[in-house]
Amino acid sequence: MSPYSRETLAGLLRELERDFETADDEARVEIETRIRELRGEFLARRADPARIFAARRIAVRNVLADEGMPTETAEAWCDAWEAQADRLGLDRPTPEYRTLGSAWIHEQRLTRKLPSQAVRTRARSRTRIPAPEVRPAPRV
Repeated sequence: MSPYSRETLAGLLRELERDFETADDEARVEIETRIRELRGEFLARRADPARIFAARRIAVRNVLADEGMPTETAEAWCDAWEAQADRLGLDRPTPEYRTLGSAWIHEQRLTRKLPSQAVRTRARSRTRIPAPEVRPAPRV
């Protein structure tokens, strides 16, 4: 992660590009190197597909929760969709994956179906971290 903000990086790049136009040959080599480094900073900020996938899943879950569904049930619906998508062989990194998932969940809910107990159990064990056991403090 860069220590500079995006605006700072853009300003530095503009400044170096201006300096490059008036620099001699020896200085141009150094400026070109620094420009490449700064452009690399921009490229290093590319999105991580796993984080995008998780964020889209959370967005679908939150929409379902905003509609009044318990969070655990919304999680189970997301798990049910992922199981269905795996059976269909759909590719997860595509933006359509969650759009299709939202539509599938909506259709399933219209039929008054609930996600299967097996999916709900798997969702609970995979996505939930058990709460630590809280013991009362000893009395002195």
